[in-house]
Amino acid sequence: MTRRKAPSRTSAYSSPWRGVVPDGCTIDTEGFPWVALYEGSRAIRFSPEVKLVPRSI
Repeated sequence: MTRRKAPSRTSAYSSPWRGVVPDGCTIDTEGFPWVALYEGSRAIRFSPEVKLVPRSI
């Protein structure tokens, strides 16, 4: 077996809150992804360009 090094990871989102990590996601009827935040007590919606849309619950 040949060992290969995994490519470096690229982060699509970095939380501005310490200790907050993604914990689940879904796509809404408009095609926007929503991500539930563990220890963040919220879900946030992103645009297709991977920018935060000012909407959270």
